[in-house]
Amino acid sequence: MQPSRLFDSWDCVIPPLPCRSRLLPLAPIGIGTSRVESLTGYIGRLAESHAVSVGDLVGRELSTLALTPLVPSSPEQIQSDSHGFVARSYAINGFGEASKRWVGALQAGTKRTDLRFLTLLLLEGGVWPHAIFRRRRAWCAACYEDRRGAGDIIYEPLLWTLKAVTFCPQHRRFLDEVCPHCSRQSKAFAVFSRPGYCSNCTKWLGNSNPQPCPPASNGNDSEAALRYAEEAGKLLGALPGLDSSSLRSTFTANFRACVEVVAEGNKSAFADAAKITQATVTLLMTQRALPSIGMLLRISCRLKIPVMSFLQGDPVSAISHWQDARARIEIHRLPSARAPENIRAALVRAVSEQPPPRLSDVARRLNYMKLDRLLRLDRNLCRQIASNYQKSIRECWRKPSDKRFCSRSQIKRLLEQSLAQERPTALDHIALSMGYASGGISLQRKFPDLCRAIQEKIAAHKALAIASMERTLKLALREDPPPSLRQLCERLDCCRSVVLRRQFSSLCDRLLQRRRAYRARQIVNLKKTLQALVKESPPLSLEKVCKRVGWSRQHLIRLCPQGSAAIVTRYRRSLREKTQRRMQELYRQARRIVKRLHNAGIRPSYKRVSALLAKLGYKDGRGAYNAIKAARGERNIGSPTSG
Repeated sequence: MQPSRLFDSWDCVIPPLPCRSRLLPLAPIGIGTSRVESLTGYIGRLAESHAVSVGDLVGRELSTLALTPLVPSSPEQIQSDSHGFVARSYAINGFGEASKRWVGALQAGTKRTDLRFLTLLLLEGGVWPHAIFRRRRAWCAACYEDRRGAGDIIYEPLLWTLKAVTFCPQHRRFLDEVCPHCSRQSKAFAVFSRPGYCSNCTKWLGNSNPQPCPPASNGNDSEAALRYAEEAGKLLGALPGLDSSSLRSTFTANFRACVEVVAEGNKSAFADAAKITQATVTLLMTQRALPSIGMLLRISCRLKIPVMSFLQGDPVSAISHWQDARARIEIHRLPSARAPENIRAALVRAVSEQPPPRLSDVARRLNYMKLDRLLRLDRNLCRQIASNYQKSIRECWRKPSDKRFCSRSQIKRLLEQSLAQERPTALDHIALSMGYASGGISLQRKFPDLCRAIQEKIAAHKALAIASMERTLKLALREDPPPSLRQLCERLDCCRSVVLRRQFSSLCDRLLQRRRAYRARQIVNLKKTLQALVKESPPLSLEKVCKRVGWSRQHLIRLCPQGSAAIVTRYRRSLREKTQRRMQELYRQARRIVKRLHNAGIRPSYKRVSALLAKLGYKDGRGAYNAIKAARGERNIGSPTSG
């Protein structure tokens, strides 16, 4: 008898081991929700889990894992064995090469593949990449305290980094930006950044009894800020499901449909309702500009349309929101701010305003750069406003003891406050605010060092602005289609294109040359499109053709006069032929009705015949009268009467 086997044989094959990561693979928090964690906050948590500072983690570990070092090293840093990291902005939470390098370094160190969802990389190519994030750190003290009380992980949501979000939708309060312990603002991403703690004094930022909203903010501001925060949260929660490859075309198609449904294609009415310019609406509809996140949230808040209806390819659910917005606009539609009666009312208010404003300031309030429109509308009111301002200036000169003049200590305090600002106020403006009509000369005599420091800081800001303009111009040369100088001015918040041409004449000439070449190609393609549309059946009107190609009637006629004339001629011919066929059918029906009534022994009066024609869809008119008259003449009944 063979004994039974009690034990299985051993498997001596070494099982495969998963790839080990150099850094702790922390799981991101809130992916797919409105409270998704930010990449900068994730780096802070990762540094805290390794018991090191953010500077050491970035400078000594992550920078070596990236293809291009995240922190450029200098000989002085190598000799002093410093990590080299100082601070960064929240821009690494966005999109572009910088965000990709940071995400790539973190994924190489943690072996995680879902860290791109902690940024806005999925919005690349569909949203304007600038002015997205705030410059300083913001947080909700109640959120920090609630998470620590519940024993949850303390982290920094991506929602708090957005510039357009100033409100916490969970606790319905404005975000904090000043530490309650050291009364200082924190940098967005610093060496000692740590979720829930101040990077300056390292103290806890949570508070179970946070201060209420400031009294300057009314209910409308709170409701608008809450709406912004909620829509921004929905956008962040839907990021993992977005198709970034077709995001721009999807937005353009949805935005065009929204303008068509909400305002029946009226760009001016849509712009007034959404509080954006008509030029912006045109650029977005023709795919010549990208929408910013702030603009999307503003349109969503003003029209009460979910922001995701512009970015998702689901037109059925979006149309219901657009129809609701259309009903609200028709009920609460406001007149345009540039309407003549509104401009005249603003001029009347400015006449009695104290202190009297300058006429140029009144024009800027109405979004006019020049005074021509105001002078054409009411020259007498404009003269009265200018006269009042001149009288106020003369009175300041006649009264040296006026309260607008300040003592030396007050002047010094104002100059120091201006110097402490990120963008100091010009000396001429400071002098005018204190009553010195001679400009900054008087201030320079009293405090030359302070005035020199202010001028140097202003010059540094101007140099940075000029460098930013140059970078934007060089990037614009690579865009396809190339933007115009006017569009670049809107991007740079620059009032006139002459400023760009004065600084960068060669770059502007190259951009204009590319723009002319693009315009020539566009006209060639437009002519080919018109040639194809001329052959369509049934013939299209010029208005429908304009909607197809995305151009206005004036531009279409100016660029392609022959193609436009061919479309108009063919459409009018089709209308004449359609009218002739309808009149022939009307005469045929009138003869048939007159014959039937005559054979039945009923007098075919005009009233009887027109009533029977109306049942067939023919309205009472001159054509019906002539048809009935001709039919009665064939029967020798006489002229049609109403009897």
